Amino acid sequence: MNDVSVQFTLNGAPKQALVPPNLLLVDFLRDREQLKGAKIGCSRGVCGACTVLIDGVPVAACSAFTFQVDGRSVLTVEGLAQGAEATAATGWSQRY
Repeated sequence: MNDVSVQFTLNGAPKQALVPPNLLLVDFLRDREQLKGAKIGCSRGVCGACTVLIDGVPVAACSAFTFQVDGRSVLTVEGLAQGAEATAATGWSQRY
């Protein structure tokens, strides 16, 4: 199989990669990007352990291929945490 080029936004940063067409998004995130927040639980998209937001919609990353996020925005739990930290820091500095 020939690799597929994908370009998307990952946690707010542009990302470009060559991936096999059968590479699951959860494997891309965990193995290539070292983002371990999405867990492999049931491997069927039922348990929710691998949930990410794709264009703001919750999706089971164990049931999505990486090529499917081409041109889209992916937000992982790590990206959510970064946003929460920034929000908390801004709120703290504004209050005190």
